[in-house]
Amino acid sequence: DLLQKASWVSLHTTYAIVTFELVFAIAHFTYTCMAGSQVGDGRGIDLFPEDAQSLWRGVRKMILPFSGLALMPYVISEMLWPEDAKKVITSASKKTSALYTAVGVVCYCGWGNRVKTVSPIEEMDNLGGIYKLVAGLMSVLFTIKTVAAYPVIFWPLGRELEAYLSFDKRKAVELKLPWAIENAGRAKRLLRIGLVALTLVPTFANANYEDFKSFIIAG
Repeated sequence: DLLQKASWVSLHTTYAIVTFELVFAIAHFTYTCMAGSQVGDGRGIDLFPEDAQSLWRGVRKMILPFSGLALMPYVISEMLWPEDAKKVITSASKKTSALYTAVGVVCYCGWGNRVKTVSPIEEMDNLGGIYKLVAGLMSVLFTIKTVAAYPVIFWPLGRELEAYLSFDKRKAVELKLPWAIENAGRAKRLLRIGLVALTLVPTFANANYEDFKSFIIAG
């Protein structure tokens, strides 16, 4: 099944990206401490937000990774044993919380205040050497993750819109006329392409990479 394969690829590329981020954040933290510098090459870390805007920015970035929970009703509807839904949701929430808490704390300790304005990947790219090489690899993995996550993220919305537009309930389709089935399939493909465009265009127009990244990682 395409969605199962996409989910598998999306999950494992996420693990790979997170592993690289954690390992190199710890390595950089260790290096700066051994060199006698403050965390983040003299810029240090803050235990408290500088202002309300910084606090809101942090809260928003913590909330976005949990947007994948919106897929749960559709996942449950496809489960062989829906009575296990509560256990599955609880487990998924705990694992998601643990993962993003670890990433947030470790990366902030490793890179310091610079990650307030640039992503860890951008910071690694700026450092050059092996950091730059791994940052390039992480960018490739993130691209793969994005491509794999899109079918999963837009699967429920696509289903809702297709049901609303009644592509499969038209008389000609119900009569299984070849031209009608072909037209319905074409309309579904165009609808999915349109959904992708509606998300990509505003994202790149506003250059809001971090929110986009958090949204995709949630898939």
